[in-house]
Amino acid sequence: QGTATWLSPTFFYPVQGVLGYSDAGFLNAFFYVVLRFIGIEPFTSYQIVLFALVVVGWIGTVLFLRCCLKLRIFPTIIGAALFVFPNSMATSSGHTQLFTVYYIPFLAVGIYVLLQNFGKITSTGVITGIFLALLVPAIFYTSYYIGWFSLIYLLLLSVVCLAWSVLHSSSTDVWRCILGKREYWQRILPYCMLSAVCFIPFLLTYVPVLRLFGSRSYQEIATMLPSFIDYVNVGQYNWLWGQALCATVAGIGSGPMAWELVKGLPVFLFLTFLVLFLVYFIHTTRHYQLNVTQDGTCNIVVTGNEANDNDKLTILAVWLSLAVLLAWLLMLNIRGFSLWWLVFKLIPGAGGIRAVYRFQHILAFPIAIVIAIGLHQSVNYIVDHVHSY
Repeated sequence: QGTATWLSPTFFYPVQGVLGYSDAGFLNAFFYVVLRFIGIEPFTSYQIVLFALVVVGWIGTVLFLRCCLKLRIFPTIIGAALFVFPNSMATSSGHTQLFTVYYIPFLAVGIYVLLQNFGKITSTGVITGIFLALLVPAIFYTSYYIGWFSLIYLLLLSVVCLAWSVLHSSSTDVWRCILGKREYWQRILPYCMLSAVCFIPFLLTYVPVLRLFGSRSYQEIATMLPSFIDYVNVGQYNWLWGQALCATVAGIGSGPMAWELVKGLPVFLFLTFLVLFLVYFIHTTRHYQLNVTQDGTCNIVVTGNEANDNDKLTILAVWLSLAVLLAWLLMLNIRGFSLWWLVFKLIPGAGGIRAVYRFQHILAFPIAIVIAIGLHQSVNYIVDHVHSY
């Protein structure tokens, strides 16, 4: 009826500020309110929202793969299916706040369009900048895990892009490329300011609770860090791999927080991802170079020629793969030691992340993109060779 206090809904009455005890579900509420307004009862409305989010994720992934990356329809469908129906979501469907991951493809579409319009002022670029400035805090206010992991992955991806550029050029050229067009970065500033303002409801909701209870302890977090075998640990109920893994690997799934460690990739998908990265993409990009002109314009050159669309897809796949591998490395628990301790100590907001392996929900998107690009280029190779004969 709209009479409840914003930060203090009555489900823990008379405790105040309880909205900050959980995820606010902000974006999902728009679907839910419409269904309730037309008279559908609460439980059915909630289930419809969850199904709708899967459809939203499918549409967003198809838009990104087909309209942005220009992939063929078959790789697009496979990539969308891998993202929308991953094992990590199958084992976490009871944690419905994690369905927020299905908004991530629209974040990717927005970033792509913004980059396409980065060097000029256009209405499309302005609208996209505003869209991203609103979407990022909205995702955080819907599900903190999804929002935080999304930004962490983008940070890792930025580190990978910078390192790759330095390896394929000189550090001086790279910094010229980054700083050479200062007016481009100045155009982003208004969007950053708008996004900061839109984060105010999130801060008002959660900062008081953080002050009251504090962050998680690293000792608690460490119990939910994956070992290497957990990257293919799909849980005992997976029809194809579950029982085989349990019978092959002693002790898998028997730890104190085992239910948070069954978000691995199926073995065949895991191996396909690694083979595409190690054998094909890395092998292909060894001849690529980053060329920086006198005015600071950056171009990727392949054997003396400017990179074509297929070359750019390969580079994107390499960057995405490296960022995924870096995320896996940071989470990896080897006999009680993990680099995640550095993340916990150095990255703001890490103390709010308890189940670290839920990072897999975000990583499912770049993994799906890499597989889709690999299929797309494989189909192109087959078609070209068939036509040549």
